[in-house]
Amino acid sequence: MRSKEIYSGLDPVLKEQADNVWRFCLLLTRDGAAADELCFQSFLRLAARRPEDGRGDRVLLYASACRLCQDWFSRKLRKRQPAEAVRQRFGCQPGDALELLLRKPFPDRMAAGLRMAELTDAEIRKIRGNRMRGKASRVSEAALTQLRSVSPPADYAEQLSDRVYDRFSERSVGFENTLQAIRMGFADAAPWLALLVLLFFGFSLWYVQNH
Repeated sequence: MRSKEIYSGLDPVLKEQADNVWRFCLLLTRDGAAADELCFQSFLRLAARRPEDGRGDRVLLYASACRLCQDWFSRKLRKRQPAEAVRQRFGCQPGDALELLLRKPFPDRMAAGLRMAELTDAEIRKIRGNRMRGKASRVSEAALTQLRSVSPPADYAEQLSDRVYDRFSERSVGFENTLQAIRMGFADAAPWLALLVLLFFGFSLWYVQNH
């Protein structure tokens, strides 16, 4: 039985965007297992959307995917994966357009992923601002064509849908999402808090030496 908690507009968006969100997460992580999990987490956030959230479905979905992938990237601090393994995962060759894209920094790959998903300029601007929109407009069409040919496992959207509904039947997804958002907020704030602590000790040392 379908949970009443789940956003009523989830199913058509999931059917339309499941493959693209998976490709987006794969492009940012270059890791198949991570892409599966982050795509799933992105749709959990859409499924648990609040009525007062005025963002469009695609904006909310890809904003969630961006945030989750960025958190994964900064938290894992993984070493660069072997180039050959990455090429095999994406089915590309040394020096072709997609391989060159895969070597680009994280923000450039994020811009390419948003463009690959055929989001409008206005949607990209809402998700990541004008700078990201500008990056997205300069992505190689050849790289995008190759990226769109990378396919998730068979029946991926159906399997993803089952996972989302199963999670809602087992847990309070909205509460879990809130806790994770708080954790990611603390992670974002940690460098600034550390800087404030250093400044405080620096000021204290200066004060003691001069008074």
